[in-house]
Amino acid sequence: MSSETVLQRIEAPRPPLPAAHVRPLQLRDRAPLHQLLTKDGLFTREEISVALELVDGGLAEPGGEYRVLVAELAGAGIPLAGYVCYGP
Repeated sequence: MSSETVLQRIEAPRPPLPAAHVRPLQLRDRAPLHQLLTKDGLFTREEISVALELVDGGLAEPGGEYRVLVAELAGAGIPLAGYVCYGP
């Protein structure tokens, strides 16, 4: 095997991923979260309804039982990359 063949198999380095910024949920995030939940068809209507109910609870009581954080990717061209909701 020649050295030229070996060099062809080496992959070029991948560009770095955009930095994720995680922050507390804000009112302006509700519509992008709804879009995120519905766009791929991964969740049932019931699951989406429950998820939005928890998001609404997090908006109504920011220091309440359920906490919601959202993730943004700088320069990714999408409003939100994801979210997490946690509570008791």
